[in-house]
Amino acid sequence: MNSYNWEGPLVSVVIVTYNQEAYISQAIESALAQKCSFPIEIVIGEDGSKDNTGKICADYALRYPDIIRLTRNETNKGLMDNYFDTMLRARGKYIADCAGDDYWIDPYKLQRQVDLLENNPDVVLTHTNYKELHTADNRIVDDIYGLRHIVKPERCSYKNHVYDLINQINAPFVFTGSSCFVTKAFLNAYHSNSSFFRNKEYPCEDFQLVFFLLKEGDFLYEAAETTVYRINDGSVSYMSNLQKQLQFAFSSFTLKTDLLMTDSFDIKRCASFFETRLKEILSLCIRLKESNPATEALQITRDLGYPVSLRIQIYEWILSSKTLSFFFRKLKGD
Repeated sequence: MNSYNWEGPLVSVVIVTYNQEAYISQAIESALAQKCSFPIEIVIGEDGSKDNTGKICADYALRYPDIIRLTRNETNKGLMDNYFDTMLRARGKYIADCAGDDYWIDPYKLQRQVDLLENNPDVVLTHTNYKELHTADNRIVDDIYGLRHIVKPERCSYKNHVYDLINQINAPFVFTGSSCFVTKAFLNAYHSNSSFFRNKEYPCEDFQLVFFLLKEGDFLYEAAETTVYRINDGSVSYMSNLQKQLQFAFSSFTLKTDLLMTDSFDIKRCASFFETRLKEILSLCIRLKESNPATEALQITRDLGYPVSLRIQIYEWILSSKTLSFFFRKLKGD
């Protein structure tokens, strides 16, 4: 039993990885470098990598058997299943998330975050500012929230800030790679809403996690930059593929609208989300000459009671006109 009244590791650092042989050591080393007054464990979910990622993780597990717990999946489960399967193996009172291609730069990150959680029993998650590392040119961008003019309140609650979460656009409401949260709150959220955590039609695993954790309790934000989020070259080719962009936009739209159906929301307060995502879906459908995703998204929007704006109606009209859609595709910025 340690001074924090918890038997075993107080924090479980969850690292999920797949084909990240060039980066995984840095992620693990950044967790090992944490200076804490309490024990931690590093729970690694290696998802059947085809490169040397699994071998590197196994080597670390041999070198640090008292700290690192490694699971190597025989076959690739996919990010969502690997992420939550690994999370469910956590034994700590708290969970800290670090992707296999990201890394922490503040050795006191966990100590400060645990102290905040221990001293604020109504808080279930703490998170921080972060940096971006663009691998295409090895460029580091500092102070992401400041750069994008996003004001982060020190404390957030579901009652006062859930619409900020739904309407997030330029940066994540919580970058989970910078977070530390209460394991019990995660388990409550997971077991009460498991379909949201296992639906592979959704494009991500973090948004629904943050949404349901915010229902469990308040969040605290610290302006320190503790984490580096790596943006890999592959994302460039992804964004140049219009079909993949449309698939991502529509699945993101579906995730949020499904979440909107879980509570009594004032749909009009979700205007930034609807206007931004509908414009994106409609623009991509026009360029791809594909109407079904736009039609479905507009139907969901109207069923939820959101008053479709004139701008979106114009996009809808353009989509129905083959002649105008040709000229529309030539407009810059769409």
